[in-house]
Amino acid sequence: MWRVITRSFQRAWTKQELWPGTGNRETFAQWRDPDHPVLWAWRTFHRRRTRYEEAFANPRLAHLVVARLRHPREAEPLVQRLGREATG
Repeated sequence: MWRVITRSFQRAWTKQELWPGTGNRETFAQWRDPDHPVLWAWRTFHRRRTRYEEAFANPRLAHLVVARLRHPREAEPLVQRLGREATG
């Protein structure tokens, strides 16, 4: 939630284009739209979290390797490790 709120706030505050050249900018007024990313994330968080926890615990999926990243800084080491495993 912290990430979606801060990203949306920053884009609305700076009037940054979402996709360069499109003129598409986020505004604070859009935060009232039920499909806005902040409201969508808030509304669906628990349902999605429950669904993922159920999938992780499903014995039929036990053969899959799951990498749970809880912070963006964890992504690069995972990418590096996977790259070494793929070429190693």
